[in-house]
Amino acid sequence: MKNYIVALLYIGCLFPLASQAQTKAVNHFYKDYKKTEGAQKFTLPGWIIDLGAGIGKMSVESEEEKEILKLVKKINKIKVLSIEAADEIKQKDLNKLYRGLEKESFEKLIQVKDGNQRMNLMIREKKGRLKNFVLVAKDEGEFILVSIKSKISMNMLNALIKKLNEDFEVDMLIPEEILEEKEEKLQV
Repeated sequence: MKNYIVALLYIGCLFPLASQAQTKAVNHFYKDYKKTEGAQKFTLPGWIIDLGAGIGKMSVESEEEKEILKLVKKINKIKVLSIEAADEIKQKDLNKLYRGLEKESFEKLIQVKDGNQRMNLMIREKKGRLKNFVLVAKDEGEFILVSIKSKISMNMLNALIKKLNEDFEVDMLIPEEILEEKEEKLQV
């Protein structure tokens, strides 16, 4: 599970999202579970993220790393809720969270089911920009909710993903047809 979380946080750096307030569904879920035993929570404001990216930019050399840091600088806020006892999370509350996100115009981008492990990545886009990114991961022992607000353009994200794919010969993190579909919407 920890490998999934590290990979998903890396994906989070590729999907920095929204300049408006955190979503109502995320805020409600966060409020209900932040005092759960074993819960760890934190919020990073944009200025701290920007400061960290600025410091990091001084020590990176490759163009890919610089491009990733440009994306990171577009993040306005990160909110994380981690709970060690995942069985404390009620399925009805998770379903309510997902329904709330769908009502707030979120789209499921990635859904992974592997045994008892579940991971959902949802995004909200507006006018060619990714506004919000919500990651929910759960297995028998752990639960994590990551909500990110940003102002990254789809074109910038697509260009970086394609560049990383070419340079490092990695599989696309996002199916190509989804990227093409988003590009088509932007061109219309």
